Amino acid sequence: MGSSQELAQLQNLFSACDVRGSGLVLLEDFASVCGDLGVEPGLVRPLFQMLDVDGDGIIDFQDFTAGFEEVSQTLNLQAFHQPLPTPAWEELEDRLGGELQHLSSSTKEWLYGFYQDLQGVSVPGLIQQYERVVENVSYDLRAQRLNIEKLESVLKRTEGATAKQIAEMEEDLQHHLTKMERQIREEEAQRLNAAVQELQRKHEMETLSLQTKIDQMTKRKDERLVMENKEESTKLKNQIFDLSQENEQLKMTLLRAQTDISLLQTEVDRLKDYMTDQQTHHNREKEQLKSMVEERRTFTNQIQILNEANKSLYDNNDSMRSTLSNLENERKRHSSPSHLSEPSVITYSSFTVDDDPYRKFSDVATWADRCIDSGVSLPRSVGYSDVDSEFGSEHSNSSEERWNGSIHYANSDIESEVDGKLKWSPSRPLSRADSSASSKRKLPAFTPRKQGVPAEEVSQASSPIYRLVLAGDAGSGKSSFLLRLCLNEFRGDIPTTLGVDFQIKKLMVDGDHTTLQIWDTAGQERFRSIAKSYFRKAHGVLLMYDVTSERSFLNVRQWIDEIKNTSDKPIPMMLIGNKTDIRTEMNGIQTSMGEKLAMAYSALFCETSAKDGTNVVEAVLHLAREVKKCTDLEVENKEPVTLLGIQDKKSNCCKM
Repeated sequence: MGSSQELAQLQNLFSACDVRGSGLVLLEDFASVCGDLGVEPGLVRPLFQMLDVDGDGIIDFQDFTAGFEEVSQTLNLQAFHQPLPTPAWEELEDRLGGELQHLSSSTKEWLYGFYQDLQGVSVPGLIQQYERVVENVSYDLRAQRLNIEKLESVLKRTEGATAKQIAEMEEDLQHHLTKMERQIREEEAQRLNAAVQELQRKHEMETLSLQTKIDQMTKRKDERLVMENKEESTKLKNQIFDLSQENEQLKMTLLRAQTDISLLQTEVDRLKDYMTDQQTHHNREKEQLKSMVEERRTFTNQIQILNEANKSLYDNNDSMRSTLSNLENERKRHSSPSHLSEPSVITYSSFTVDDDPYRKFSDVATWADRCIDSGVSLPRSVGYSDVDSEFGSEHSNSSEERWNGSIHYANSDIESEVDGKLKWSPSRPLSRADSSASSKRKLPAFTPRKQGVPAEEVSQASSPIYRLVLAGDAGSGKSSFLLRLCLNEFRGDIPTTLGVDFQIKKLMVDGDHTTLQIWDTAGQERFRSIAKSYFRKAHGVLLMYDVTSERSFLNVRQWIDEIKNTSDKPIPMMLIGNKTDIRTEMNGIQTSMGEKLAMAYSALFCETSAKDGTNVVEAVLHLAREVKKCTDLEVENKEPVTLLGIQDKKSNCCKM
């Protein structure tokens, strides 16, 4: 036998071992071939290692050629040395169009051996019948393979369409599912258990039905096996097995798809109910907002009425001052020195002509004493009553005015914000000889002040008032910061601010008593328009972010843009990074990042902790100092407008 024939035989042997047809023989492929040859399992790995000359775990044709001689000495490989296919067999393979390549090597060898045996039998037509049988089997296998490929393509398209629909629905429902996860977890578990039980019941019923059908098919198959020959029985058996496997797979796929669809439909129904509830809640809030707007309009009308009453009081005060001047001149001419040492409180009996105007003034003062208190916080959710709250805060220091030879009344006009003052300074205390005057009701707005009261109390009454707005995202700790600043307390259960909260804080700024009105605005998006209305009247802004929340820090730029768009002039700002006490526990915003952002917008910067009180007062004090500086510059640049011009002239001429 020549070398070319040996090489061809080695190529055939390597092709027989190469089950995958990739030109490489793996250990699994070699083990299957050895099993068909009856080689002991213990010899498979040593033989593979002998053939694998380079030791890379894969046998190519070069490794097979190099190690074949050594393996031949160890193992009797006569089974590999099969005679070459005859031209008749090659013609049969060509006529079948390569369909025999899909069969295993052992099956092809068996068919070829049987074909060789039939050639030795002298029965006419037997070889032709055998070839027809092989052709029919190959055609049936090809039809079966094409049918399987078609079903696989249909299944892949169905799975792709289902996956696409599921992906689209998941994308639409993802943000809704996140919000509702905690609320529906228990309910979902119960429904899931019920659905699983129902599916199990249906699955059992379908299993019983399928088992019944399988039994019937098995019975029919047995009857057919009795009536048909061996070849037809084998073909039907293979077809039934393949179809049953495919049927089971399709049913399982259909069952999973139906389960997913039912679950998604349940989710859609639940989301529809949730959206209906949200729409109802939104309509209810809209109605409440309308009522709040109506109440605000009513409060504005009441404030206008009070302003008109205040103007009338100014006119009445002018006439009363003239009367008092005349009375004092008359008293100087007729009174004795003994009468001058008896101070008495001015009563309504002294001014019978102006009794009605002072009764109006008393009613206004009584209302102010009852409603104004700088130490009490306004109720939350007062976004619609900012005008009323501002009016009350401006009058917080005028509820109890004292009389030290003068009368002082401060009023805040909401629209023009012009302060008016009335001053009356008699040269000495007045006294009335009429003893019945002491039984009259005294003026509530004029309370005598003793000589021992320090001047600091008077300076506090006339201290400047600055409006500061506390802004920032929801959850950044604004309410806790304000509570720590005003009451030096910290509470972990403070409810979310709805609308606007209001506090008053008095500080000593550069040696001057200063009153700060601090408006705590809601950080939620739906209250953003309310916060904008307060930026227009603010002297300064405390812009806060949470050092543990990156989103809160990123939204600072949006807040600053809204402040700049709302205000007509630059407003001093203090950028505050809150919650520094828990920054070490989690990855938070570093101090350098806050400093860079504050420097970019020319704002002050400070980090605080409302929980332990770190830098809370310092942050407000620095902003108040900056606000005071800016306000003083504005006052120097423009001439102040007051209502004291005419009254000062009258005071000078009367020496009061």
